[in-house]
Amino acid sequence: DSIGYASLSVSQVVDRADVSRGAFVHQFATKAALMNAVGEHLVQQIYRAVGRIALTPEKPGERFGNLVRYMWRHVFDEREGRILLELLHSARTDPEFAEFLRPLALRTITLFHRAAEHYFSPAPGSPHDVSQVIYLVHWSLKGLALDRPLMHDRERIAQHVDSIVASFEPFLTPRDVVDPPPLPKQVKA
Repeated sequence: DSIGYASLSVSQVVDRADVSRGAFVHQFATKAALMNAVGEHLVQQIYRAVGRIALTPEKPGERFGNLVRYMWRHVFDEREGRILLELLHSARTDPEFAEFLRPLALRTITLFHRAAEHYFSPAPGSPHDVSQVIYLVHWSLKGLALDRPLMHDRERIAQHVDSIVASFEPFLTPRDVVDPPPLPKQVKA
């Protein structure tokens, strides 16, 4: 995650992974294919972890806050989150890579929104459905993650995350579920 997609070369990948160029090309036709595989792997790890947190015993009504805080601490504020943000940032300036990344993004959104609707329902009278709230939380955390390199006060950052929770929690009601959501037929995202 220290080089960035745009600066990354196949030679650097081959050297760092200690594999032959032929082995790399056999597995990944392009650098974009490798980055897509990395994204797929990260999303799978994140999805499994979020599922474990969602099913962790908690006080009634704390599921949403626990999930958002977990997503901040273990996704957006960690190496995996920085890698995903780098991939998204690279897609802004590389239309070919953006096109390559689009199916992964769509599968990821579908997967996480399906899970969110398994764990939550709209609060009575809420003007937003579950997906709208999840999008807004995701974008809020992503924005905070983009500013993270400029901020050094972890306590203040935690307060911002708590504000995100307080802003969106009233729109959702936790469902009384104890099982994870059903996995999609193809667990690629």
